[in-house]
Amino acid sequence: MKKQILIIISIISIFLTSCGIRNSYQNSNKEFSINFPEGWQIIEEAIDSPIVVTAIKNDDSGTNINIAYLNLNAVTPLKTLVDNNISHLRKNTIDFKMLESKYLYIHKLQGYKIIYSHTSAENTALKVLLYCITSGSRFYVVTCTAPIDTFDKNVETFNQTIKSLYIKI
Repeated sequence: MKKQILIIISIISIFLTSCGIRNSYQNSNKEFSINFPEGWQIIEEAIDSPIVVTAIKNDDSGTNINIAYLNLNAVTPLKTLVDNNISHLRKNTIDFKMLESKYLYIHKLQGYKIIYSHTSAENTALKVLLYCITSGSRFYVVTCTAPIDTFDKNVETFNQTIKSLYIKI
């Protein structure tokens, strides 16, 4: 039995090392934690509300993962928050194009997944994987962004990062 447990732990360790996900981040209130890819620069901006944590890939491609979170005054239905977020994206992004959207669960919390493309202010065509998640009166928006031509190469890293996200219920 001990031998089987050691084998399982070894396999998990090899898997995590091969994915390159190692930089752990936990917010100061311990409301959430996430493992960012190894070698990515992590920046936390605490501007009252929302608080934003960004991990930037060190290759000048503009590839990044952001988490914005805020405490709402009251519990708000996820649908209302998603509708407001999509409305904001349609209004404030250049060439916004919705590619996919659906409700799903992320670690026992209901979430909403959106994949969309748009053009940045620097005239770069981008593709974004976005998750909206609520836990009580806390609202999280996770975005994984890359230039359209490199997005597919980064999808596995994005998915592994999202899988590592832990939100305190």
